[in-house]
Amino acid sequence: MTDARLPGYWLTELRFMDMSDRLWRIFTNALMWCAEQGTDGAVQSRHYRFLYSDGVTEDDIDSLVVAELAERTDDGFQLQGWADDRGLRQSSAATVHAYRERKRKNQAKYREGLRSRLESGDVTGHVAEHVGVGPQEVNSVKGASAYVTGNADLRLDAKKVDPTVCAKHPDGDAGVSCWGCKTAREARAASEPKKIAFDPAEVFCAKGNHKWLADGTCNYCPEKRRVVPKNEEWMYR
Repeated sequence: MTDARLPGYWLTELRFMDMSDRLWRIFTNALMWCAEQGTDGAVQSRHYRFLYSDGVTEDDIDSLVVAELAERTDDGFQLQGWADDRGLRQSSAATVHAYRERKRKNQAKYREGLRSRLESGDVTGHVAEHVGVGPQEVNSVKGASAYVTGNADLRLDAKKVDPTVCAKHPDGDAGVSCWGCKTAREARAASEPKKIAFDPAEVFCAKGNHKWLADGTCNYCPEKRRVVPKNEEWMYR
């Protein structure tokens, strides 16, 4: 899509202020038509019907010439100073073409990058053109887009993705060279319950709560107590 420019300072220029509504419509429609068609301000007489519904007359062209906005050609007229910063300040056809070509290449490079990352396991989910699966629909990893594809079937499938399994190597671990395997290992490690090791001797025996056995030893620590014989129990009463 192309745009025709209407600078704000034109509101105070006499050549525009003195225009009739009809002539202003013809002039601005000519700007839009030339920008869209890439003619750099050239309009042939057979295309006058696009500039005004009632048709463009020779007097209309003369008025544009008098306002120094156009000059006549053999088959129509040419708007003056089309891409001049001191003239009409419009984008030339070459500039528009270069912009579109640069944008096309950037989009192609971006999509190729997404495909490469998907194939390497760097991104889980589906990549269609430059739109990826949203993070709310799938347990995504680095690089996933914030947009969804709009395909309900793909979203249902995405919900079934297991983050602990590499999408490229579901049957095993391919080693350190695969990003998907690495993130799957990390997900498996994070999902395993944490085992807290403790020393019963520190928990019980440090407080003097030994677990005495019949032979006078502690079940948790090397501590041993003296077993009082039956015939000496009266000494400790």
